[in-house]
Amino acid sequence: NKAAEIEPNNALVYNNRATYFLRNNKTDAALSDLNKAIELNPKSALFYRNRAYLYNQMGEKTKAEDDEKSAAAIESPA
Repeated sequence: NKAAEIEPNNALVYNNRATYFLRNNKTDAALSDLNKAIELNPKSALFYRNRAYLYNQMGEKTKAEDDEKSAAAIESPA
């Protein structure tokens, strides 16, 4: 929590904290942080892939597929 207070505009901080939350079965907090990470840096395929993983864990297959497509589009722009 301190890192997000010190660097509130650092998307990687939110991504890393989301990973911690996910490992501790705090899916709502993880989703919130991944949403914030993507809001701050919408061009990170990693953040979309992490959120896709979380959506899969939550049973949200369509949302997971959408995020996988977003990640792929970032990695291979047309």
